Amino acid sequence: MVMQHDPLAAVEAAALFARDPDYLLQDARATREPVAQRIVLTLEACASKKGAMTIMELVQATGLAKTTVHRMCWKLVELGLLEHSADGFSVGSKMFALAAANPRISQLRIAAIPHLVELQRRTGAMSNIAILSNGRALVIDGLFTTGSVQTLRLIGHALPLHCTALGKAIAAQFEPEERDRLLFSKGPLARATRNTLVQPGLLRQHIQRVAETGIAVADRDFLPDIKAVAAGFRLRDGGAAAIGVLEAWNSPTLHNAPLAVAAAAAALHRELSQ
Repeated sequence: MVMQHDPLAAVEAAALFARDPDYLLQDARATREPVAQRIVLTLEACASKKGAMTIMELVQATGLAKTTVHRMCWKLVELGLLEHSADGFSVGSKMFALAAANPRISQLRIAAIPHLVELQRRTGAMSNIAILSNGRALVIDGLFTTGSVQTLRLIGHALPLHCTALGKAIAAQFEPEERDRLLFSKGPLARATRNTLVQPGLLRQHIQRVAETGIAVADRDFLPDIKAVAAGFRLRDGGAAAIGVLEAWNSPTLHNAPLAVAAAAAALHRELSQ
């Protein structure tokens, strides 16, 4: 089994060891739900939106009581994990510092920067890199373009493995039994577009071809107008990562993407294995 490091673990610990735990625990005692789960729900809800969220929006997003959300948000502001403005609550800058402290992610991001730049130069497409985290492809960095997908911001998003190029490339790094666990252990797969493969047999064959060729392609599998190409590699701790590019599905800039992403993945694997 692959051991995974959750970037949010430090966030949970920071809140749980706050000097005034009773302020957060009042409602948790009444409902017997773990306070850490409420903290993560609130932080994830704020992170899911580009702008700030009001108390009522957070209530709807988390399913928590209004009084709970109110107490939670103001305590998290005090801890620096959320920030408050006239528009509501948003992720605090301390979250960036905590995420940057993850040694595996930090090392991979630093190593990937020149390769992301080179991929963008060679293909003219948006380049990005992801790591396996909690059964999904967590995008940890990327370079944007001035092209048609300029507004597509994936950094920080956890993408499904079965219908994204980064996800397929990561899944293909494992043996078939482990692939099945990663892909199917949480029940039926969701269909993102009409091109999404959700039938287990067909998807197994597809991922096996990715493993054999070293190249994963998602042609409008995840987003209806986007094509992506990626290549994966294993990490020293047993995990996996993938680097790739994406662009409008009919863009001619991706014709040399397979060779470019394969070279980037191979170089990163060599560098990180030393």
